[in-house]
Amino acid sequence: MKLWTCVFSPASGVLAAGSELLWDQLEEAQIDDMKEFSDLFSRQVVERKPTKKKEEKPSKVQAMKVLDSKRSQNVGILSSSLHVDFSEIENGKYSLLG
Repeated sequence: MKLWTCVFSPASGVLAAGSELLWDQLEEAQIDDMKEFSDLFSRQVVERKPTKKKEEKPSKVQAMKVLDSKRSQNVGILSSSLHVDFSEIENGKYSLLG
């Protein structure tokens, strides 16, 4: 499947008699005030501010997790069903371990 075709422009000697290229007919415009021309059509240079290095903030101390999320959810369900405080569950856990 061909999506495009080549288009060739005719060479200057191959044109039909009496026809000229548009670029050959145009004359270059004379610029009287080059400063005004550059002010109108040039891009203004923007000076960039030097980038600041990011300061590393000390990370917050995170609590160590003893239980994974599934066991933690099960302990929450157990505490709500038994109507006991987490300190009692904690004491029971320590008594089983040791």
